[in-house]
Amino acid sequence: MKTTHYLITIISLIIQVVLFGQSQQNKVMTRLSDRMLETVKNENGKIWFEQREINQLFSQLSVTSVQQAFPASKKEELQSVVEISCACDVNTLLAEVAKRKDYFEQPELVPAITPLHETNDYTAAFATDYALDLINAKEAWDVTTGNRRIKIAITDSNFDLNHEELAGKYSYIQPGMYNPNYDHGTAVAITAAGNTNNGVGKSSIGYDCDLLLYGMSYNSILDASYAGAHVINVSWAGGCVYSSYYQDMINEVLENGSVIVAAAGNGGTCGDPSSLVYPAAYDGVISVSSIGPNDNHERYIGDASSTHQHNATVDLVAPGYDMALSIANNVYTTGNGTSFASPIVSGTVGLMKEVNEALNHCEVEYILKSTAVSVDSLNPGYEGLLGAGRLDAAGAVETAAAFDPTWISHTINHHYLDPNGAIFVNVESELPVTSFDYTFDSYSSANGEQVRIYTVDVIYETGCVFTKKHLISEDEFLDTDSLLALPVTLTAFDAEAQKEDILVYWETESENNSAYYDIEKSIDGKEWEVIGYREAAGASHTTNSYELTDFNPNSGIQYYRLIQVDNNGERNVGGVVSVDYGSISSDKDAYVYPNPSNGQGTLVLAEGAKSVQVFSAAGVLEQSFDVAEGAQQQIYSEKSGMKMIRVLFDTEEVKTIKWVVD
Repeated sequence: MKTTHYLITIISLIIQVVLFGQSQQNKVMTRLSDRMLETVKNENGKIWFEQREINQLFSQLSVTSVQQAFPASKKEELQSVVEISCACDVNTLLAEVAKRKDYFEQPELVPAITPLHETNDYTAAFATDYALDLINAKEAWDVTTGNRRIKIAITDSNFDLNHEELAGKYSYIQPGMYNPNYDHGTAVAITAAGNTNNGVGKSSIGYDCDLLLYGMSYNSILDASYAGAHVINVSWAGGCVYSSYYQDMINEVLENGSVIVAAAGNGGTCGDPSSLVYPAAYDGVISVSSIGPNDNHERYIGDASSTHQHNATVDLVAPGYDMALSIANNVYTTGNGTSFASPIVSGTVGLMKEVNEALNHCEVEYILKSTAVSVDSLNPGYEGLLGAGRLDAAGAVETAAAFDPTWISHTINHHYLDPNGAIFVNVESELPVTSFDYTFDSYSSANGEQVRIYTVDVIYETGCVFTKKHLISEDEFLDTDSLLALPVTLTAFDAEAQKEDILVYWETESENNSAYYDIEKSIDGKEWEVIGYREAAGASHTTNSYELTDFNPNSGIQYYRLIQVDNNGERNVGGVVSVDYGSISSDKDAYVYPNPSNGQGTLVLAEGAKSVQVFSAAGVLEQSFDVAEGAQQQIYSEKSGMKMIRVLFDTEEVKTIKWVVD
């Protein structure tokens, strides 16, 4: 598909006026077809076409503008998505666009974007801030108060830049912001990282972090990410139905390294408190709902109509009722809204990033959830709908500071013929690990010492992939003392997958004081068990060949270890090899073919498989579906790279398969 970065001669066949203040409900979003892209003209995100039929249609419908939906995107598939605005009935526009399948693909309505707030008293005063007390802010500040290198982006309505709590706090303000609602954005920005210790106003959780201030749009989230935002706060509702366009955009931001925190909704948003509100409900976004000073989800305990959102996509709750806010200079009041719960979490993420900037969005979410205080028992009837519980800023920051999620170590078989195959990597992690793999990467010189570099990919149960380079000194491979200590000269050790079993074989050139050999097997590289043994030749100076068959192989990767035992009972590790056994040998397994593939594959599932999820290497969900028992399922991916396929069985066992798409 062609990109639309360039401008040819502008063809003025369509009205080019953009109406200020036009409702976003009068917009349709669609992807331009390849045919349309061949003649598109683009100037700073505004689009013109050469097709007479389309220009006539747009004139009849009073189309006012056609603009790129995501001009900040670097992804080709999103660069071809446009928003069409009209002074017309938007459903008529949608219907007409949908008819022109040769020109437009997947049209959908653009949702209105509205701030989430319920300010209730513009004259109230407050002496204490229960929200900061409840999340243990002071204890978090004992670890860090933030740093200006950490960027917290606020995407919102508008901001009072002269406010005493914002002056000097931001390093960027998006130009051309005309929304007259200054109160909402000002209150949200101050809640996340306003001035503190300045003798006036209120304290803010992430107060020494830097602010980037943007308008209220999905594209602003992209802009902020590519500007280096570590965390992006979204205190607005941008639709009540799922959009694959917006999910793709969210995925791009997550892959770029930013964390997105969003307000879950204010109860009446999208109809009722159980409704999904976007962007909070998109995969990868940390969705935040509200609690009060007693961890109460009902603002008025006993009144179910006084709650904010509660549903399966909520990840966390934070103070959002009767919040201490400032909406303008010298105006300090209280208000309600997940709009104000969200920036408390965003400010906390800023503190987490200050003490451990390497945390990815999966690790941030894991820490927030694992340190959260459960509020289910205090909120009967809402169990399981309030995420992991109430934010504990102190616990999250302290955990982040010490968080080294994955430890990688290794052992080396000094007697293996192929030095690149002589390494065996061990992985331990604080996060639940589904599987891991490693490959020889390259050689390098560090401080004059030759080292070998291995790339280790660890797949967490969340679907995220942790990748780390592991260095091994060349001297470790050349440990001749260890080599001479073995009472045998090993010339070969390997294993080979056969139709229904795995053959393990080895060969010695000479043996001295050797009694027998054990073959040990492991599925995870940590726990080993003996599966058989062979008597040794004893004292010998001729070639001796051995083999042992594993008649019960497991599907996927398994490891075999050769143990030489001498006549004194001393055990010596003679080698480690791995085998990928592709066929199903148990009733709880799966495999995919071809692998690698061109983006289309067949997933073979054993009896008991319930559901399948396909993740990108960054942990972004690309495909999800339920399956029939014992079925073969077609899977696909339009994007190249490594994929992680997670299969859930009816016993709650999980099988993860690595799938490479060229």
